[in-house]
Amino acid sequence: MVLPWRKLPGCDEVFLRYFDPWYDDRQRAAKGFSATRPDMVVDESLRGATEVDASPLVPDIQERTIEQVLQMTDAARSDWKSDHGFRGNDLRELIAEADAKFDRKYVKALLKNADPSDSSNDVVIHCCELGAVLGELLRQRRPALRWVAGSPYWESLLLDSDTGTLVAPFHWAIKRFSEYAVEDGLLGKVEACVAALEKERRST
Repeated sequence: MVLPWRKLPGCDEVFLRYFDPWYDDRQRAAKGFSATRPDMVVDESLRGATEVDASPLVPDIQERTIEQVLQMTDAARSDWKSDHGFRGNDLRELIAEADAKFDRKYVKALLKNADPSDSSNDVVIHCCELGAVLGELLRQRRPALRWVAGSPYWESLLLDSDTGTLVAPFHWAIKRFSEYAVEDGLLGKVEACVAALEKERRST
């Protein structure tokens, strides 16, 4: 049981406060959800689809968006080592260290001190770096996953075209910085996702 005084904002509250202001009406409509996305969604119409076909963006913007996602992975490697003293080199090690570092006390201070009127506030940066690393670890564990470019770039999803499943690692990260999932183990979540995708693949 979590004592009331220890509670953090819910994941949708974090999204609406720190992320939603940076969407325009077209992006909100395209998203299809008022706040955070489900962790995984199966869309049978996407079975056999390519990441290019699944994206709402034109191809040249898709390419630039995915470049930005990959740059966030590189930024996380650098920032986490310089800012937090992380020592890991591979993605699993980095996520394990992030799980330990970004505890309830850390998240509470982060949310308190971040300026929601600044599009590059520390909540956005932390969530986007964590989401990018989670996405790359998922791709490492299941190479069939491909980035589907979204707008803003943190709306980019991973597509398993064998099953038509979309995975939302950036939204996993937003949830991790909220009461909803602050105590979730992300490495365990990655492995559960990979197992679920494999089970879905075998059943198709």
